[in-house]
Amino acid sequence: MDENRRLDDELADLTDAVIENREIKTSDDMADLPEVVYGLRDLIEPGDPPPADFEARMRQRLDMEWDQRQRRLTQVRVSPAARVATLAAALVVVLVVMIALTGPPANGGMQGTALGSTEAIIGFVAIAAVVGALVLVWRSRR
Repeated sequence: MDENRRLDDELADLTDAVIENREIKTSDDMADLPEVVYGLRDLIEPGDPPPADFEARMRQRLDMEWDQRQRRLTQVRVSPAARVATLAAALVVVLVVMIALTGPPANGGMQGTALGSTEAIIGFVAIAAVVGALVLVWRSRR
């Protein structure tokens, strides 16, 4: 159990003890909190509902906190190593597709390049330029 959780549990036990009018021993970390809890108990009447404006502000704040928490939980966190691996895999897939699409010429003749045609070379260079630009943009944002 981590320290924050332990302190939360101890504060909850202290609050329950004050509400039930029983004594409780607190740790050194919580030594000055019993005064605060007793003060709050004396300040707040148990039978009185909170004022409407306070309740509205509290509800708004809780809704805002809930939305922020949900947004943090739903954000995808990808490590830099995973990004690089994904980018490399995407590059390999694009190159394989380009090679498959630029196979040998249909007439069976030989052309002057190893890739099959000038259009294929231009395509490869364009894709490499786009991927290179994406990598540079990605690295500049880190």
